[in-house]
Amino acid sequence: MDKRQQCQAKSKRSGLRCKKYAVKGMKVCCMHGGILGSKKAQELRRQAALRYGLYAKEALQEKKKVQMFLKSCRRALI
Repeated sequence: MDKRQQCQAKSKRSGLRCKKYAVKGMKVCCMHGGILGSKKAQELRRQAALRYGLYAKEALQEKKKVQMFLKSCRRALI
């Protein structure tokens, strides 16, 4: 017999419980916020955005270079 917990979320329209399995360590399935509600998952996404996203060290350096280039182009046109 399967020992996984069933999602605790209920439908607003019918009032019936969701029939999916809950995310491990949570009370709801991924459709009802089991993955998004996880504090650990939120922290990992934030760290990944800082490491690999728009705020990565290399991305910020490249952005500064582009801004300096655009400033010099504007000065040349004036």
